[in-house]
Amino acid sequence: MNDTPLSPLDEWVDKQILLQKLKMSNRTLQNLRTKQIIHHSCLGGKIYYHLPSIIAMLKDNIVFNKKA
Repeated sequence: MNDTPLSPLDEWVDKQILLQKLKMSNRTLQNLRTKQIIHHSCLGGKIYYHLPSIIAMLKDNIVFNKKA
């Protein structure tokens, strides 16, 4: 993912797109949502995720490996 500004419509993605991009399970995504770690919105029974928040969360949780 790059730092190119997103249009307002590109800032929200559905579950399938996010699961595919992050290669995680549906349950993991649900846990992140339940623990309020990631932002989401529900519209018409479908859940959308705020992509800039997801990117920020990933950046905030970078783990740097120590050299031996």
